[in-house]
Amino acid sequence: MKSLFFLFFIFGILASPVALVFLSSEPTPRVAELRPATPQDARRAKRMVLSFRKLTETETGDRAIQVSEADLNGALIFASRAIPSLRARAEVLPYGVVIDGSFRLPTGKWANATAEFAPAEEGIALSYLQIGEVALPAGPVIPAAELLMNLVLGDGLGTIAVNGVRNTRIAGKTVTAEVVLTRADRKALASRTKDRVRAASGFSTAEDLRDYWLAMQRAAESGKLDPNGTFAQFLHFAVDRAAMRATAETARYEMQTALFATAIQCGHHKLQFLIGEVVPPDLVRTPSACSQATLAGRRDLRAHFALSAGLQIASDAGFAFAVGEYKELLDASRGGSGFSFDDIAADRAGIEFAIFLTESNPADWPAIAANLAQEQDMFPRIDDLPSLMPQAEFEDRFGGVDTPAYRQMLAKIDARITDLPVFSVQ
Repeated sequence: MKSLFFLFFIFGILASPVALVFLSSEPTPRVAELRPATPQDARRAKRMVLSFRKLTETETGDRAIQVSEADLNGALIFASRAIPSLRARAEVLPYGVVIDGSFRLPTGKWANATAEFAPAEEGIALSYLQIGEVALPAGPVIPAAELLMNLVLGDGLGTIAVNGVRNTRIAGKTVTAEVVLTRADRKALASRTKDRVRAASGFSTAEDLRDYWLAMQRAAESGKLDPNGTFAQFLHFAVDRAAMRATAETARYEMQTALFATAIQCGHHKLQFLIGEVVPPDLVRTPSACSQATLAGRRDLRAHFALSAGLQIASDAGFAFAVGEYKELLDASRGGSGFSFDDIAADRAGIEFAIFLTESNPADWPAIAANLAQEQDMFPRIDDLPSLMPQAEFEDRFGGVDTPAYRQMLAKIDARITDLPVFSVQ
């Protein structure tokens, strides 16, 4: 009887917020449409991540992190680019940080929420929470979230996460907090969360990804793949191997694994952080078989294509495109190489390639692999696309992202991708 009661208790914790969100849905969003992203937003989001990582790398010295209202909103704009259904904004006030959020539900209505976090000496202090028109008692929310994370992640990691930030205080429009998470805590939280998400989603295991990665590495060592040749041959190898290994039950899994392993091999080995240890430790410092391969004569375009295809497999197109787009915004800012629509073309081609492969009939995969013999069959023309634009030039010519001129350029790129021969196999 105690076990049955416990199961109902856990189900209530999990189901109540979901039910409340749907019951409190509203016809309009609380958060108006956000402004377009800027290079400054990209820099702020990157700076926040790097600052947090730096503080968890050491247990000595200054442990404080400072985040301004502009930093928070820059990160939230990045999140909205990654998740198109989400809108969020933050306001730093003398008594706390207020975050408004709106999320478009499958029904077309909006789930609106407002949360207020107050300064606190220990942990995270939620002082106010409203979902829709319903104001909820804020007191039990953080303990319930901590309990749920402990149940899902194990080893008290929920408690570690909640207590990882303390002594938060506000001065003007800036929040300062002490980060007490260690590097080991951060890595344990990230690793366990990835394991749970991967298991729940049915995503590829590190072992299966390693098998594809090593197959490419060995093919290059044997001369079957030319390490200095075109990236198209690596895609051909991955798709062909997935087609040979696929069964009626495992086809989609095999293609996802093949494309994500290609992203680690031909994009960057650090992409494995989403899953776990894929590249054998003794080969981490060894150049990958694909490191010198090119796309349209450039190694950077190969990396853009491969990484975007991998991120598409691991998430959705919104997130994959947001990563590429923000990289371009960073490049457009001071010290970067400049905003390049040819890079954006590689990002979007990689996304569309991953979508096409995972949604196509496995019986067509051998024919699709054959269409990868030449890269002009799987990559659009880019010679006339604006490239290496500093921030001032990019804003002068296109006005930023989400402007008519910017969307027109994306439509031009997408039309070229749609017409590629590789997508004609049905």
